[in-house]
This record gives sequence, structure tokens and C-alpha cells, in this order.
Amino acid sequence: MDSIICMVCLWGIACAIVTTSVNVKLITGLMSNKSKKNDEMRLFYCRFIIDMCFGISLFTSVLITLLSIRAPDLIQDYRSIIILHSLPWSNLAACRSIIALSITADRVLAAYFPISYRTGKFMMPVWLIISTSIAFALSEEIVLFGCCSYDFVVPANCKVFGCAVNKCFYSFWTIHKSANRLALLDTVVVLIFDFIPSLCGSMSLTASFFNFEVIGPYIAVAKVTGCAIEAIIVAVFLIAKKPKQLKSITVNGKKVTVVNHSTKQTTSTFQK
Repeated sequence: MDSIICMVCLWGIACAIVTTSVNVKLITGLMSNKSKKNDEMRLFYCRFIIDMCFGISLFTSVLITLLSIRAPDLIQDYRSIIILHSLPWSNLAACRSIIALSITADRVLAAYFPISYRTGKFMMPVWLIISTSIAFALSEEIVLFGCCSYDFVVPANCKVFGCAVNKCFYSFWTIHKSANRLALLDTVVVLIFDFIPSLCGSMSLTASFFNFEVIGPYIAVAKVTGCAIEAIIVAVFLIAKKPKQLKSITVNGKKVTVVNHSTKQTTSTFQK
């Protein structure tokens, strides 16, 4: 049982490292490239920052899970640390869902109403989207400690967030995560790595195979796997792809402008 949890955790650590490092590269690369700074990318900047923070917070959370397996005596008296280090990535995942939904809506407006969008009529205020996402994320703490009256009682055999919370919050958490993803099923990554794991988590009480004590933090690991894949895809398109350059050449005495696909300068000699 512990070996399965360790394998899931190790995969989660690898994906968390990829997510964090690639998004750091995206942020630094885009910030240093003035030509790619524009208002249309503002929500993507927010998502890159959230993904970076998500990777860091999940990395620490998974490390604690591994520590509880390999050295249980060290955290025996501090089991509440499982909750304290799991809530941040859960909050960031909720925050990310609002940002992702806003990006989808923003792109639809830009595609179907380009003139109105560029004049600012349909442009959504970034501060409003960020405030809404933060409020949405913090609703988890309100439900956990307010509505569900959680008192940090963690079962002795529990090592992950899913089994550390009480049934009241767990029901809210699984339904709340699954319902939010329904609005984002336009991407295969979200469907595979977000919606399906959340659905499996909602069945953990009736199907022992999906129990967190058997498989480990598979919901969190699935989320960071999706983030890692998205980060790599975005990096390929935004950073690795070299911009096309225009250059002028002379052919038969006439000056012609052509697209140069290479960043290296090449010279050609034409003879009449």
C-alpha cells in the first residue's frame, strides 16, 4: 500500500518540479521580451504565476506525505501539518479554475467581437477576475472551519488531504471541484487530469480502489501533471518558437522582401 503511495508521490514531485521550472521560464521570458507584452496576455501572466505557486505548494505537500510514510514518528504529534500544507494547493487549484474560465471567455470575446474587444468594450477588468478567483479559493476555508467546524482531528492512518478533512468538507470539496470543471471541459487536459480524478475522489467512500489511504494524493498529483503538460505546451509556442523575420534580397536588379525562418543571417549572391 505504501509503495503505491510513494510512486504516486514521486511522480507528483517530478511534475511539480516541471510545472514550477517551466512557468518560471515562461514568466521571466515573457517579462524580458517587450514585444510579447500586451493586454491580451494579462490573464495568461496570472495563470503562469498561479501555476508556479501551485507547483511549489504541491511539492511541499507531497514531501510531507512521503515523510509521514518514511518517518511517521517525526510528524506524529504534528499531523495538522497535512491540512496546513494541503490547503494552499487546493486554494490555488480553485483560483486557477476561475482564471482558466476567464481566459476561455476572454478568447471567445476576442475571436467573435474583435473590434469591440480591442476598443475595450468587452475587455474584462483583471482586478475583478483576480478578486473573484481569490474569493472563490478562500471559500474553502470558510466552509472547512466555518460551516463544517473542522477541529484538526486527523485519523491515525491518514497521510493525505482527502482523508484528513471531515466528511462535511469532503463532500463539499469533491462536488465543488467536479462541478467547477464542467465549465472547462473544452480541453482534454482538464478532462483527464482534473475532472476524472475529482470524480474518482467522490467515489472513494464506496469504492476502496480510489481510497486515498491506498493510492495516496492522486487528485493533487493528477492536477500538477496536467499543469506540467500545459506549461510545456505553452512554453513550446511562446518561447521555443522562433519569430519570423523579414529581410530584403535583390533578384535580377529588383528588391524583394521575403520571410526569413531562421535567426541566423545568411547571404546569397545572385548573378545575372
